[in-house]
Amino acid sequence: KPVAIDYGNDDVRILIGTNAGFLHMFKDSGNTVSESWAFIPSALYDIIKPLRNNKDDTKVYGMDGPIRVYLGNNASDDDVVWAFAGMRRGGRNYYGLDITDPDEKPKKLWDKPIEGGKGDFVELAQTWSKPQVAFIKAFGDKPVLVFGGGYDENKDTSSGPDSIGNNVYIVDASNGNRLWSLLDDGNNFTGKHSIAADVTLLDSDYDGYIDRLYAADTGGNIWRIDMPS
Repeated sequence: KPVAIDYGNDDVRILIGTNAGFLHMFKDSGNTVSESWAFIPSALYDIIKPLRNNKDDTKVYGMDGPIRVYLGNNASDDDVVWAFAGMRRGGRNYYGLDITDPDEKPKKLWDKPIEGGKGDFVELAQTWSKPQVAFIKAFGDKPVLVFGGGYDENKDTSSGPDSIGNNVYIVDASNGNRLWSLLDDGNNFTGKHSIAADVTLLDSDYDGYIDRLYAADTGGNIWRIDMPS
């Protein structure tokens, strides 16, 4: 799904991922559209040869996931534009890019991507869930990302419990560090099915901070998660 970004002064850019493995930015100039840049994660280098060989019986996926853009301020109160993208069927990673200047190459926002199966994200499955930008009192005044634990390919053939993906994560948007995990941080979560859908955020008292999350899993359950103040 393409995302349009209005940088002001009639400068409109479009972000979109492709199954060739690239995240593209295009500039809308009225009667023409030109490419500003393209980014391919190293995790997708392996799909280049199958695509080049054009084998009809080989289906590959690339940057197949949702994109979220944050227009706001960083810790130094500078105006920033950040983009966050998942891979959906393409893999188990999320990427953060600084695209504040649309005419420059994108900069890595994080030292390394959020990688499913590694470190603090061992249970992260295929990244189907859009990373939602939020502010939550428990984590101060910095923007955070909220996303589901992803899609376990086990569900392609079984309706039973999943071994990964049954989680909700909150991470620091500026560096990709995990701040909270539904499954790992003493919440007594009993869900056994992967959470591939977008997590819904609720600010019940309109104070600018998220109070509650709703998450649907692939087993047909809806979970309500109350955020600590």
